Amino acid sequence: MTLFSNKYSNFKNSIIDVVSKIDLGDSNYVPQGICYAEGYYFLTMYDFTKKTNSVLWIYKDGEIFKKINLDNKYHCGGISYDDDSQSIFITGKGEKNHSYVQKYGLSYLLFEFNDDELKCKASYEVDYDNSLYSSAAKHSSPSYLTCYDDYLYVGNYCTCEDLNKCFIKKFKILKNGNLSKSFDIIKNPFSNTQSLCVFEYNGELLYLFSRSFGRKRNSLIHVCRLINSDFIVISTMVLPSMLEQVSLCGDNLVLIFESCSKMFKKTALTVNDEIYVISLDNVLSSSDKFKDFCGGTSIFTRNSKYKY
Repeated sequence: MTLFSNKYSNFKNSIIDVVSKIDLGDSNYVPQGICYAEGYYFLTMYDFTKKTNSVLWIYKDGEIFKKINLDNKYHCGGISYDDDSQSIFITGKGEKNHSYVQKYGLSYLLFEFNDDELKCKASYEVDYDNSLYSSAAKHSSPSYLTCYDDYLYVGNYCTCEDLNKCFIKKFKILKNGNLSKSFDIIKNPFSNTQSLCVFEYNGELLYLFSRSFGRKRNSLIHVCRLINSDFIVISTMVLPSMLEQVSLCGDNLVLIFESCSKMFKKTALTVNDEIYVISLDNVLSSSDKFKDFCGGTSIFTRNSKYKY
């Protein structure tokens, strides 16, 4: 297990399990997205040289269960699982530079796909290029996503100079598993957002954002309430540099860092090459603001459809 300095003690003390080491060998892959689904962990990565396609690695019981080449060389970002439709959603970009979210059947990825042509169930165009969004390429693509309670939240990446262009689109996941054509818009106040996950606490939705600021600066996790269209931070945790996606894993969280990539490992402030499961309780209770929010105690219960 990676050794952490004292400034990451909250994170270190929150680690419940290490799923696996991310063994990249001499490849050019950069880890980006992670999610948990029915006992399996799904890891997305892209090739920073753009010579090979992006990939999906699936882990089971600490070992690699399957490696899948995706059908594009896109800087793939978020991945999420909807348990009602048994679907995996991944961000992507097509040959004509159209941004989209692709949907795959869980059983198809796990058991039916065998190195033939990868086929998604559906592809949904999710561009951020209309009058509400910037038409610049770096803002027009979906970067992260998460499923919660029959909704898919899809957000774009923005720096601090471009916060007026930073939004989350909220799509209804229909009974047939398709996405609604209409969507709600939520303004994201956080620059450098790498991921979002949504969960319920005492009947109120809470929103967890992960943020990364390059090779030499600490990463952050914020837990927020959404009040009158404004996100109010109630808990923050400091983590090592180059944090990527944080996803729900039953009643806990699973997360990865991109610092283990050959592209970054020689210059990153810290190098972390493992898939971590950490305590959501610890993330929440690490802040006095959360203790105030829940009436002076950090003990809580959360609705969860399955346990880690």
